[in-house]
Amino acid sequence: MRPALAASLALLALTGPAAAEVASAHIVEHYSVTALDSQGLRDEMDAKGPNDYWAHTTWYIEWSARCEVSLRTRIVMPRHAAPDSLPPALRAEWERFEAALLAHEIEHRDFGIAAAEEIESSHCRNAGGVIDRWSARDVELDSRTDHGRNTGAYLD
Repeated sequence: MRPALAASLALLALTGPAAAEVASAHIVEHYSVTALDSQGLRDEMDAKGPNDYWAHTTWYIEWSARCEVSLRTRIVMPRHAAPDSLPPALRAEWERFEAALLAHEIEHRDFGIAAAEEIESSHCRNAGGVIDRWSARDVELDSRTDHGRNTGAYLD
């Protein structure tokens, strides 16, 4: 496994589960890209990426009348089908980009975790308001980072 991606996946594992009271499921899915140049990769991610983005994170929180809180998160990321076939400089750029993009998506996922934990700790009072507030933080994150580009989620 590529070092940058391995470190990012380790970060995902370390920061994954929410508080013990919140039942959670976190998944990472990938779509395949095959281009062998930067422009081709950008074009392919534009065409195949989820929700008109190169990567996307969703989180969904449910709670019961007894305030049993559950959280599901889903990160969708690009994955190169044959990274060994990339020219060495582009492969290094791809690995840097992939790690930065995953780190950005983890920030979004963490907002869902924080929202679920806040709902649980407040005994489900104003759960809708909590979700609205953390959803607004998702929007603000993308605005502040230009969807992660300002923090390295771009491909030269």
